[in-house]
Amino acid sequence: MLINLRKIFRFGALNFARNFWFALLTISILVLLLLSVNGLFILNFLTDEATKQMQSKVDISVYLKPGTSDGEAQNLKAYLEKLPSVSSAVYTKPEDALANFKETHKDDENILSSLSLLSSNPFGGSLTIQTIDVNDYKTVLAQLNNKVYEKIIENKDFGEHEKLVGLINRLTGFVKEIIIFVSA
Repeated sequence: MLINLRKIFRFGALNFARNFWFALLTISILVLLLLSVNGLFILNFLTDEATKQMQSKVDISVYLKPGTSDGEAQNLKAYLEKLPSVSSAVYTKPEDALANFKETHKDDENILSSLSLLSSNPFGGSLTIQTIDVNDYKTVLAQLNNKVYEKIIENKDFGEHEKLVGLINRLTGFVKEIIIFVSA
């Protein structure tokens, strides 16, 4: 029994020594394969996280006409929050918009002196809308074209974000194609 075990180990060591380069090559290929697959999973995870972070920064700004009552603005906010694609809607009152504008331009005396010449607040309220999915923004913009709300909405801003959303979708699709190609 002990002699058979000794022969098995001796023949195994001899066979391993004869085929050392093949064993080394096989081990190297397996290590590289595992590293590339793990790298692809990590790349996919990082791309998904970057996409989620970028999507959380993208929003629609809806500027209301000056003189719009808080009740009308709150009705619009409630309407938007009821939409299944909207995750949040934040209303900024005209007074807060003016205060934010003054804070932003506190070092520019020309702008502040121009504001003091006005008899009333030139700003209307605004709504900042975030959707659950980045592709839902067009749906929300279409809902804002409702005739009821056209009389209080001055402007809807999503222009620059649309390019960013397109870039996010192209980047995610490209990474997924690379992962499928390398995996195949």
